[in-house]
Amino acid sequence: MASMLDGFRRPAVIFNRANKQHRKWAHQFLKDRGWRNCPVQFILPEGEGDQVRMIMRELSRYYLSKEFGALPMDDHEYNYQRHIETMPQIHVLKHRG
Repeated sequence: MASMLDGFRRPAVIFNRANKQHRKWAHQFLKDRGWRNCPVQFILPEGEGDQVRMIMRELSRYYLSKEFGALPMDDHEYNYQRHIETMPQIHVLKHRG
């Protein structure tokens, strides 16, 4: 049974460091110290424990590789890329209950 609030949920997306809008929302999070102004809800790839830490790591990899060249792929990188490639970018989480 769907909740009346289902229509008000923010769409769930996987953070993609190559997406300028995602980086902009992460920047806004740092300024606001919260996700209240973010129109989407970032979800974590399997095996990731902390949303903010994962996003900061991905931003670091993005900017370091942009400035100094490609970085070698580690286990987190492999899992992240595989997750990005296999999941649609926007989907709505189903109500659990």
